Amino acid sequence: MALELALHTRLGNFRLDVEVTTQRELLVLFGSSGAGKSLTLQCIAGLLRPDAGRIRVDEVVYFDSQAKINLPINRRRVGYVIQDYALFPHMTVFENAAYGIPRRQRSAAKPRVEAILQTLRLRGLSEHYPHQISGGQRQRVAIARAMMVEPLVLLLDEPFAALDYPRRERLRADLQVIHQRYGMTIVLVTHDIEDALMLGEKILVLHEGQVEQIGNREEVFYRPRSRVVARAFGAKNIFLAEVRRQERGTADLVLEGTELRVVTWVDEPCGVGQKLQVSIRPEEIKVLRPRQPIHASLRENAYRGSVGTIIQKGPFATLELRELGDGVRFAVELPAQAVRELDLAIGAEVSFAFRRESVVRIPQPLLNSRASLPGPAPHP
Repeated sequence: MALELALHTRLGNFRLDVEVTTQRELLVLFGSSGAGKSLTLQCIAGLLRPDAGRIRVDEVVYFDSQAKINLPINRRRVGYVIQDYALFPHMTVFENAAYGIPRRQRSAAKPRVEAILQTLRLRGLSEHYPHQISGGQRQRVAIARAMMVEPLVLLLDEPFAALDYPRRERLRADLQVIHQRYGMTIVLVTHDIEDALMLGEKILVLHEGQVEQIGNREEVFYRPRSRVVARAFGAKNIFLAEVRRQERGTADLVLEGTELRVVTWVDEPCGVGQKLQVSIRPEEIKVLRPRQPIHASLRENAYRGSVGTIIQKGPFATLELRELGDGVRFAVELPAQAVRELDLAIGAEVSFAFRRESVVRIPQPLLNSRASLPGPAPHP
């Protein structure tokens, strides 16, 4: 089911502008709190009327400001799961799941209810009450209830927020099964990088109500279009740079007014003296053993430095390396085992290097197409 969104609305001083089209994809709305993710879901569901724009699912128009169409909630085939699940405590799992089905049709719909409960690993819990099952099971009951209306679009607002890591992993797998089996468009709100990268066939990054980037996992992770996207997806080394030389697809840069030279690959002309914004992912930086030969692909960007900090994060560690010449600081991520094998400690001198392809140019933020809103901004 194709989903077409063009939303433009104001709430007080906050402005939301979202435009995206999907084709039966699992769309992740990614961003920090207050970015406008949940407001976008509310517009799709019909809980919030945008000031301008259009919402269409397949051939059904849910909202069109120019055509003055605004379908009520009960005429939009949307399944909506909110963060707190909102299960009825006095109803069983089966009754909660079947709640959206008219009472006179529930007997005939029993096989369908049981099939979806089985898909969501809830078989055998039909007669249990919400207080008798786990948080992960309650979340899956809420999803089952949303599925009963045979939605064209399934909306999930931070579905993993209250779950521990093992349950998050299992529910992610459940959503992938649902998406493959039922073929509906799913729109999932999250601020968790793992959720976005594991589930998002298409990822829309929101910041303060504006679209920073729309793309697949590869694009938002390795080719961020703005500083906001780069930081959100863990590109900790972000520098202002100046072009000193360009030839045959490469450019020599100096970082942030220092004389530290970096070589990068470029796919478009840039003039000498031009200011660029570049990022280097922390896992792309290689820390080398003493007297270890440097591979040819790393020699252009090889440096000496010292270890400033080491922060353990389970099986991984984040290091701050300070380049000895100009003192530029680089964040590096290594497996904890590599830290031990290299005998790295605070103050130790090290060699480190990265490929020219690891230096990624960050373009200016995308310009949002802002439709003119009818009349003054509404009061929230």
